Amino acid sequence: MKMMSSKIYSNIWVVKMDKIKVFYVRCDCEDDSAVEELIKVILKNKSDIEGRVEFCPVDEFPSEFDKNDIIILKESNDEKDKIMNKIYLVDGELNERAVVNAQQRSYVYAIFDVKRFYGERKEYSEMARFEDVLKRLVRDKLSTRFLESEMSKPVNWKIDLSNYSKEKFISMFSDENMRAVIFKANRIVESLKSTAKQFQKFRKDVEIKINELKKLENSNTQELSKVQEIFGKINDKSKELSIGKLPSILITGPTGSGKTLFAKYIARKFLENDFEDHFAKVTLINISETIVDSELFGTFPGSFTGSLYKMGKFLSNAGGVIFLDEIGEISEKIQAKLLTYLDDMKVTIDGYSDPRGLKVPVMIIAATNKEIKKEIETGNFRRDLFERFDYSIRIPSLKERKSDFRYILSFVLQDQLTSLQKEKEIKRISLKAIEKVERYDYPGNFRELESLVKEAIMNAYIDGRDCILEKDFEIV
Repeated sequence: MKMMSSKIYSNIWVVKMDKIKVFYVRCDCEDDSAVEELIKVILKNKSDIEGRVEFCPVDEFPSEFDKNDIIILKESNDEKDKIMNKIYLVDGELNERAVVNAQQRSYVYAIFDVKRFYGERKEYSEMARFEDVLKRLVRDKLSTRFLESEMSKPVNWKIDLSNYSKEKFISMFSDENMRAVIFKANRIVESLKSTAKQFQKFRKDVEIKINELKKLENSNTQELSKVQEIFGKINDKSKELSIGKLPSILITGPTGSGKTLFAKYIARKFLENDFEDHFAKVTLINISETIVDSELFGTFPGSFTGSLYKMGKFLSNAGGVIFLDEIGEISEKIQAKLLTYLDDMKVTIDGYSDPRGLKVPVMIIAATNKEIKKEIETGNFRRDLFERFDYSIRIPSLKERKSDFRYILSFVLQDQLTSLQKEKEIKRISLKAIEKVERYDYPGNFRELESLVKEAIMNAYIDGRDCILEKDFEIV
């Protein structure tokens, strides 16, 4: 075989060989040209393949070929066909036994019904499977001739994160399960347009009053009569609202699946330009009941010895969105207070004895990794509180989103490079590395993927490379 060129990498000679050939032996099917065009498009549309592969449509089985060349042909029993790297095109229905027999008899890599590639019986899913098989076979053969770093892709090969915020990027996910979740979330926000406008007006109406309450909270004197006066004015504004039931959403899904990211996605759509100032996250796990109570609802002198006036998240975030992370962890008392709030918009502040209470509109988004229905059965979570949530959204695990994985990986790579300030140093990731992380099941979901990517970036950086390799991902 002829050598095309040679280069020196760190005192090692790397020899680049002739292109790998992909032979298509025309099979006299109804539309050979459609099959030929499909193969040509597959080989041209991938940057790591284009220029390294030569497509050779032929009428007869090639008399000369290299052991790494690939042959696509109609199924044959000819002894000369007993070579590796073949893809059979069968003109008719396939069954599992026939496929196994053909693969064992003729060393065939894969078998496809050619009629699924054109005409009335065309199936895009089968064409996609053919593309995946052909790309995998080609890349496997190319890997014997090129350095791993040469068979690589830029970190933004699926999506360029520089054009999107984290929350906006979620809408780019391609997985069918995730698309259904996004579609549901968008419909929810769309149905709340009228409520969103009223919330926006309320925020503007009480902005000055909320700022006054914050100043009073931080003052040494804490003029309680002034606080109560402002509470009354906020109550009056709340009465002007005609929103009916307060909007509330429950997000479920395994740990690390991206519930926080999705909550922010919904909140940003609901709040629009007010997101930064009117979205608050409260993590409820491993926090005492007293602190959770104070953090959410606030306190008033008299609630306990030495207590002072303190604004809770409901009040300080009036007209905004509160994200309650790990709601499955809260105590019975906090559950009861949330139930009261969702029923009549009343913030129950310990120590504040005014019978009118304090009414403040807030959109609640809650999340949990627990099976809430099981928690209800065991008595750990109130059924009536669960039923107060208007909408429920389940985020699928990373294991359930394999068709989406490369979009997610591209996102995480860019996000972690930005976080580590290594965007200029690390530019690419090898195909072998992509395939390695793609095979893993990720029991820790999104968070585990982030950790693995961060470690791989640092391994490549320490090694002085601009490309992440398979060895950089230390998966146990």
